[in-house]
Amino acid sequence: GSRQVSICATDSLFAGGAYQNTAGVYQDTLATTAGCDSLLTTTLSLINTTVTQFNQTLCYGQAYFYNGNYYPASGVYTDTLTATTGCDSVVSFTLNVLPDIDLVASPSSAKLPIGDSITVNIISNAAAGNITYTWFPTNGLSCTDCSMSIVSPEGDTRYQITGTDAYGCHDTTFVSILLNPPVLFIPNVFTPNGDGANDFFEVFGNLPSLRYMEVKVFDRWGEKVFESNDHHFKWDGTFKGKPMQPAVFVYVINAAFVNESESRIWKGSVTLMR
Repeated sequence: GSRQVSICATDSLFAGGAYQNTAGVYQDTLATTAGCDSLLTTTLSLINTTVTQFNQTLCYGQAYFYNGNYYPASGVYTDTLTATTGCDSVVSFTLNVLPDIDLVASPSSAKLPIGDSITVNIISNAAAGNITYTWFPTNGLSCTDCSMSIVSPEGDTRYQITGTDAYGCHDTTFVSILLNPPVLFIPNVFTPNGDGANDFFEVFGNLPSLRYMEVKVFDRWGEKVFESNDHHFKWDGTFKGKPMQPAVFVYVINAAFVNESESRIWKGSVTLMR
């Protein structure tokens, strides 16, 4: 008789009087039940082990799950599976875990007078590929998709900056900006004599940060001699077109900064000297 047998390359079959693991034709002489010799011819073929290779790239902090196992670090890994033939199937894969993008904001926080600005740099300590930056929110920024932006918000703001590399890996950092309304600097004397020095009653400070301002000036009898809604007002000491005599005047300033919902009032006196 004859037979054709296929076995895995890692197995063996008894044929030709021994265990064989090489493809070929083998003959055995067997005794039948009648006591006669019977020749058995075996054609042996081998099923080779299949080998599969591939590469896998992961972001920092991720792990690759394969065949019931997690692989968290870069390296070359081998796993043996069972193919549909029932024989071994060897899988070899190279795992590349990218370095951490690790975004760091410098500075990560700041306290500013309203209207001031600060330059914030976003540093990536171990970036893989080019980094694309996204800032949120976008108000008060000179650039919303750069690694550096001049930041000048109109209110307390916490910015979230996300960096994404060429592989889609990302990291996030934050910048907190707190604002302090500056105090208005209001002089208590002015000398409108035309000498170019201190000729006007005016206020100083971070005037562009004012959302609203109203100023009124009264004489000693309570008569209003000057008013303005201009942040940059300058009173020259005249009333109805005529210079006023040296005296002490009272001012009331009602103003609000851009990050304030309610206005505040400053009251005081200013002396006109000639």
